[in-house]
Amino acid sequence: MKNSRTLASLAAAVLVAGACSDAPTSTAPAAEDADQQLRKQVEALGFRGDMVEDFGDYVVVEGDIRLSKAQLLTARQAPAGGAMGPRFQFSTTALVGSPKVHQIRVDVTGLAAEPDWQNAARTAIGLWSQVPNSYIQIVEGSPADITFALGCLAWNWAAQASWPAGGDPGPTITVNRDNCIGFGLNNQQRLQNMVHEIGHTLGFRHTNWSALNEQNDPAHTQIGAVHIPGTPGTGGDPGSVMNGGMALNAWAGFSANDQLAARTLYPLPVPSLAVAYVSGQPYLTWPSIVGATFVVHRKYSSQGQDEFGWFTGDGSAGTISNVSSPFTDTGWTYTGNQTCYWDQGSGYWLEKGYWYTLEAQFPTGSTFSYANAEVGDC
Repeated sequence: MKNSRTLASLAAAVLVAGACSDAPTSTAPAAEDADQQLRKQVEALGFRGDMVEDFGDYVVVEGDIRLSKAQLLTARQAPAGGAMGPRFQFSTTALVGSPKVHQIRVDVTGLAAEPDWQNAARTAIGLWSQVPNSYIQIVEGSPADITFALGCLAWNWAAQASWPAGGDPGPTITVNRDNCIGFGLNNQQRLQNMVHEIGHTLGFRHTNWSALNEQNDPAHTQIGAVHIPGTPGTGGDPGSVMNGGMALNAWAGFSANDQLAARTLYPLPVPSLAVAYVSGQPYLTWPSIVGATFVVHRKYSSQGQDEFGWFTGDGSAGTISNVSSPFTDTGWTYTGNQTCYWDQGSGYWLEKGYWYTLEAQFPTGSTFSYANAEVGDC
C-alpha cells in the first residue's frame, strides 16, 4: 500500500518547532559520546539539544537555525535550571552592529529557479525596511551580507537561517525546494516564512521559545534568549511573525510587539548638536549619521502674563532643510542672551527663550537633538 501523508499530519509536524520543523535524529551507539558532546555544546549556546542535525561543517537546531561548528567550539556547558518563564519578543546576545544594520545587502539570485520564493524574499526585505522608527534597512546588493539559496532540506522544513556574528547579520538563508518540501505553500505563506527567516539573521529568537521548550540560561550562554525591554512579560503573542512552528501561517503583518522589538533593538540614531559662535554667527556642528538627512529648526518659546491671564506657546523662526555639518546660520545673530525677560509693570511680563532643534530624518522616522541659541534681542 502506498504510504500517504495528509495535510493535517504534515501541518502537525511543521508546527512542532519553527518555520521549519522538529526533525528527530537517531544516534548510533558508537557515536554516542560525540553526539552527547555536540548536544552539550548546542545547549550551552541556549538551544534545544534534542533538536540537532549534524551536516558536517554546521548543525541545524530547532528546525531552522544554522550554527557553524566554529560557533559550537566556543560553547561552554550551561548549568541546569535558570530558565526564564514564557515571555514575548526575544533576541540573541549576538546582534547586528550599527551602522551595518542600516546597510544590509542581500543576494536573492539563488532563488531564481523558484520565482515565487524569490518574490517573497524581495517583499520580505522591503517589509523589514519599513518598520516605523527602526534603523533596519535591507537592499539587494553585492557583496552580499545575506545570501539566499535553494536546498533540499528535510520534507517538513520550509527554510532555515543563520545567526548574526561579529556584528554582521546571519550570512545564509536556505529555502527548501518545492520538490523537496512535503507540503504546499501559497505566496502569503512563503512571505511569512521569508520575513521570519530574515528575523533570525537579525538576531530575533522564536517569540514562543519557552512553549517550544527551547533551553536558555542567559547568565552562562553566548547566544541566549534575551527578553526585549518593553514587550509584555507573559501570555504569548500569537500574532508575532517570530513564533516558531508557524510555517503554514499566512503573512498578516508584524504584530505591535514585533515592531516594538525591532525599534528597541535597532532604534534610529539620535544626533548630537553643538553650537558655537564665530564672527557673530551661530556655528552648528554634529557628527554624521549613516542614512540621515538633516534639518535645522530655529525655535523660540514665550510665556508671560497680560490682561487676559497667563499664557505660553512655542514658535518657529525658520527651517533650513538638507543641511550638513558644519553649518553657519546667517539668519540669527549672536547676542549672548538665550532668554529675554521684560517686566511691563502692573503684573504684566514676557519671557522668550531661543534654541535650535536638529532633526535627523530617516526612511522610517526622525530623531531630534536640542541646543540653546544665544540670539535673544533683549
